[in-house]
Amino acid sequence: MKHKALYCIHSTHSACLLLLALLFLLVACTRVDGGGTTQPTGPLTPDADSVATGPSPTAPNTSLTATTVVGIVLPTLVPTVTDVVATSVPSPTATPSLSSTDTNSPIPTPTVATIACVDGALELEKGFPGSADLQMQDSRTFFDGNFVYLAAHNYLGLVDTSAPVQPRFYGFWQLPQPGQTTDILTHDGVLYVSFDSTVQLLNLNPACRLSPIAQLELPFNATRMEIENNRLYVAGTNDQLNTEQLAIFAIQSPTQLEQVGLLDLGAEPVRWSVMQNEVFVLSGVELGAIDVSEPAAPVSRSIDVMMDTEFLIRQNREMIDNAFYYYSSREGLNVVRNLDQIPPSLQTTAEEHALNSVTREVIDSMQIDQSYIFLGSNWCDVDCASIVNVVDRESFAPLAVLGLQPHYPVHHYVEITDEIIYAFSDNQLLVIDISDPEAPSIIQTVPLTR
Repeated sequence: MKHKALYCIHSTHSACLLLLALLFLLVACTRVDGGGTTQPTGPLTPDADSVATGPSPTAPNTSLTATTVVGIVLPTLVPTVTDVVATSVPSPTATPSLSSTDTNSPIPTPTVATIACVDGALELEKGFPGSADLQMQDSRTFFDGNFVYLAAHNYLGLVDTSAPVQPRFYGFWQLPQPGQTTDILTHDGVLYVSFDSTVQLLNLNPACRLSPIAQLELPFNATRMEIENNRLYVAGTNDQLNTEQLAIFAIQSPTQLEQVGLLDLGAEPVRWSVMQNEVFVLSGVELGAIDVSEPAAPVSRSIDVMMDTEFLIRQNREMIDNAFYYYSSREGLNVVRNLDQIPPSLQTTAEEHALNSVTREVIDSMQIDQSYIFLGSNWCDVDCASIVNVVDRESFAPLAVLGLQPHYPVHHYVEITDEIIYAFSDNQLLVIDISDPEAPSIIQTVPLTR
């Protein structure tokens, strides 16, 4: 290089100028930084110290890459391509979903089969008219495992029991019929309501709740209903014949019923129940059974059992399944079990389970539920009070007793769970906890008025 440089000086002037220009260009291709280190120009590759740390972006389905601009690293969101999984979305239909998780909905959705709406939704804004106009003395209740239905006059109240200790009362709605409701029950998405000589079938579909779908006309005034094996049994009083009658309907579909039998049950007062195609009847003080396997050709038989019938007609008595319960202020609880067997068995209250004589005298109601019998009293001396005795249905052993003051009178008791009982007064629902039988208590009160 040294010899070449000297040669360049001794060469022509233009050639030397060219060589000097090239030399300056070579120097310009490098730069010296403040620290004395020489860095080449061109694309920069960031090292770990040149990238700012911090939280990664949280946008969904993205990944973080780096773009370099003159030594500054800028995060750039680049969408990540993922496989798309197809999901099915139900399309709207005439029958809505039966999901009951939406607790804010003004109309609950019971977990039962639904029937397509026919005439559209019924106006349900007719609310509770006030306790003075809607006494519960002649009301009826029915518990289907999801809701308690409370019928008074021609109004229907609905209580959601999905949270037993915190029931939700949806209010009262006016039923289509004008008369006093005498009984209610539900089956396969249909609410059956009896009044006068009519049974009205109302739709429980959330889209058209309580809209009428069918109506049955009877030759008597209906008082009580049962459903077993797709048959509807309706009994009532035929004033012209002075007898109790029982009509049997085959349920062909939720909206189609066919009458297949009509029975005379005898003179009043009558108690009856159905189990395995047998109708068990107490007519006066006589027990009997009617085989209705062939409703058009029923077969009757008498049931002989030794009972104290002296006060039987005047005392509380109920027929449930194949058992007949009656209460005597003198003897306490009694039951004739296994009415389908010959002979049936009579069970009386054991001496160790007997209530004291004062308690027995004031008991004026008896209600039979799944596991319990509720012996209630509404009495007035100086003050009025309601008391309930909870008794084991099988052994008649007393489990709990609770005074319900100041709630008076109390008309219905409903067993929701083994530990929770609902009691209905004229204007309140009482939630009773009997988990500790020695100290039962009212843990919640729900107003039934607005």
